[in-house]
Amino acid sequence: MAFATQLIAEAAQQYDVFYGRYLSNHIVHGLVALEGMGASKERLRAFYRFYEQHSTNGNMLEERKKARFSVTAENWREYEGVQENFPEFFEYYLQRVRAGELADILEELAPLIADRAPSYALHSFIHLGMALRLHDEPGADASIALAEGLALMVVSHVKVSNIGNAVKSEMEIGQLLDTVPVVSSMPELEAIYCDKEYRKGNFNEAFAYLEGKIGQAMLGHVEKWLAHEESQYAGDAAGLQQSLLRQLCRFVLAAHWGMGCLDFFLLHGVTAFFALLQLVKHLEKDEHRLLAIKQFTVTLLLTYIGVGAPVPRPLTELPTEEPMVWKDIWALVTSEDSDKNDEHMIKLAFVCKELEDLFEADADKRLASVTAQVGTQLPFHKTADYTFNTGLLQRGVRQCWGR
Repeated sequence: MAFATQLIAEAAQQYDVFYGRYLSNHIVHGLVALEGMGASKERLRAFYRFYEQHSTNGNMLEERKKARFSVTAENWREYEGVQENFPEFFEYYLQRVRAGELADILEELAPLIADRAPSYALHSFIHLGMALRLHDEPGADASIALAEGLALMVVSHVKVSNIGNAVKSEMEIGQLLDTVPVVSSMPELEAIYCDKEYRKGNFNEAFAYLEGKIGQAMLGHVEKWLAHEESQYAGDAAGLQQSLLRQLCRFVLAAHWGMGCLDFFLLHGVTAFFALLQLVKHLEKDEHRLLAIKQFTVTLLLTYIGVGAPVPRPLTELPTEEPMVWKDIWALVTSEDSDKNDEHMIKLAFVCKELEDLFEADADKRLASVTAQVGTQLPFHKTADYTFNTGLLQRGVRQCWGR
């Protein structure tokens, strides 16, 4: 991925990772995905130029900010959790990554990374995941993307561990997919969706609100699920992790496909799961891998509830005709004359192929390819084309919204 890394370095000299205050720069995401799918240099450059000129709600990329002070191993805790300190943490981690310390950094930060997965609507976590995937490419210099991803996680401030004293639920949880319809009918949710504070919030505000209301109960459900799975894989850490990841992967794909690949945050559930997969691959300690899976699951379910908890369509409803082959799916976004420059669509096509490789069952593999096929065939060109749900489509809630 030599040309992608060249463009990433070029972007890092010019553009900040944030714009419009909280929006995330997706150049790294799009370039890694495109080159991973075999796009030409001309296509990579075309995407880069498109993204340079794009705007989201009138906001365009902003000039890269310079570091004002030095972060060190001794003082970094004084400055973490503050977005404005990104330049300082970027320089700190760039130096350490280039010194060959990535494995040590990931183990040091594993609890923090797992805890802050929901920050910036999952984008910091996704950025780190794409950087780790770039790092796995032979000969690729992923140091800039990795330093950005690590710094983004450290300056993030929305945390799973912020869950407050929530309403307790007595639901029993077995397998995750069996759990989701029950979660979506939790009696606490009706009041939450009708709450005026929830209705006016953005993603981070809605996530924090849900954490306070049902976060503790949700954490309890996830821990029961993990305990159940651990009892099935006693002494087999690798088998346990594989089972958990496959269940989560099946859920994120089914939820996104089940909503027609239209929902913005369910799409990010797919790409954030891909990031989780990359993180788990690079962590050495089983305890850190399980912690990452646990915290991500809480993040995922709270996000899922935040968009209205739609019940995923069963795999039996997948199209019966053979899906397109991956080469043709990817060609929709990689061909030099393609007008599909939406960075989310590009990422979806790339990660779904890698998620397919996680599965053994044909139905699961088909789910991955159908999700990519549906997503890349949508006439989307910008973020505003997606559906932004915050409970609007939940049955029984429309009356609260006057709909």
